[in-house]
Amino acid sequence: MLVDHARTTGGRRRAPRRTGRILALAALLSLVASAATAATLVLRDRPDPQEAAAVDRAIGAASPAAAAHLDGWRPELHAEAVTCALPDGIVETTASELALTARLTRAAIVRECVSGNDLARLSAAPLRASAAVVCVRDAAHVPQPVVLLDGSSCARPPAALDADRACFAPAGAPVLDGAGWCERGLPLRPLAAPDLATLNRLRAVEVSLLAVPADDRCPSL
Repeated sequence: MLVDHARTTGGRRRAPRRTGRILALAALLSLVASAATAATLVLRDRPDPQEAAAVDRAIGAASPAAAAHLDGWRPELHAEAVTCALPDGIVETTASELALTARLTRAAIVRECVSGNDLARLSAAPLRASAAVVCVRDAAHVPQPVVLLDGSSCARPPAALDADRACFAPAGAPVLDGAGWCERGLPLRPLAAPDLATLNRLRAVEVSLLAVPADDRCPSL
């Protein structure tokens, strides 16, 4: 995205928003899985054009909020979050430089890490999409894309990947029950087609929820 939220391994670090994204996605996943929701939501492989247009009018490029952003901005979705491991550090960003109605693809995820964030654009060495290793880590049953551009692999990711990860439970034992949460030590595996399908369904549900008029939403949305 045009403005990313980056952290570097050698500099000052900010508190990550990743845990909030995971909890939001986990809630979405639970919503999709519930029988009550299944009766009212049509699960799509991409956001509905009419709903995407409603989001654009309410909080997107056609809304007053757009004045605070650069041209081409649109709302970032939780389901578009991606972690980029670059030679110069780790970047937390979103693969949001595609239309809301488009499908999230492997190429879009890689493109965000190669040229869509500030750290990549300032990299001394050019980053090549062909060198990208695309993995995912599973947290709360939600696949989270991790793009490795530092020569590492899914089996041997960089140690810095876990540097800022929240952990309020034993390492390697993620808990999502209100009592604790841990993102450290979760293994990476190669990105697969079902992971993209899950993320695109989550994007569609997220847009559906954002399209609901504010006055009609539940307090938690």
